Order: sequence, then C-alpha cells, then structure tokens
Amino acid sequence: MPQPSILREERPTYRLLLRRKNRVMKRSETAAFLVGLVVLGEIVGYGSTAFKVGALGLAVAVLLASPLFWKWWWQPRYVLTPDELVVETRRGRRVIPLEAIAPAYDLPFLYRIDGRETPLPVSDAFLDALEEQLARRSNRRR
Repeated sequence: MPQPSILREERPTYRLLLRRKNRVMKRSETAAFLVGLVVLGEIVGYGSTAFKVGALGLAVAVLLASPLFWKWWWQPRYVLTPDELVVETRRGRRVIPLEAIAPAYDLPFLYRIDGRETPLPVSDAFLDALEEQLARRSNRRR
C-alpha cells in the first residue's frame, strides 16, 4: 500500500506548548502546583512570608517547566496528509480523517475533532495548511 503524501510535518516547540495547552496539560499543571503548595506549606508554614514567596516561585517554575516535561515525555508529532491528520505521541498513533475535523472558532488553534474541542499545539503555518485542506475537502463534497 503506498504511503500518502505528507503535506506538512511538525513537532511542537517549547513556545507552542507553553501557549497552546490541552485539558490534560492544564490539569496536571494545576495538580503539580497544588501538591507543591501542600509540601511547601508543611515545610515552612502556611502563613509565613517564605510560603508566599515560595508559592509564587512554584507557580512560575511549574508554568515554565511543564512544556519541557510534556515535550520530553509525550514526544508529540503532527503529520498532515491530503486526507488525514496523524497525531503521534509516546502513547501511540492516532489517525484522524479530515472529515472528522472542523474549526471550533473560539481560538485559531482549537478544532472540533469527533465532537470535542481539541487544541492543536502546532505552528500557524501548519494550521493554515490544515485549513486549506479542510476547505478543499468541503469543496469536494459539494
């Protein structure tokens, strides 16, 4: 079986992962921050100035470190072909037909995939190529 032609292939950068997060990333950041707060509070006391400064430092550290962790742990890769979007992570490979993708219109990187809003942490050029393919698919159906 011949391989489909690849229109665009991308691995998200640190800055993209910092700005375009999915639900799991947001929830894990929150959980890491809360666990860190409890540990910090038990060590220095919840009412102290050190706790307040430490909480602020912890928030910044979690916010800035989580994209590095996600990039290292999940190793995401996005591939756009004329007929499908392929999302590869450490967990596995997910092939999404373009018919199952629609813009969500909330934010430029949000798409409705199988009925759920899903952020795609890819570059604007990748999103433009995806939009072009979606427009071609919708014109073919008419």
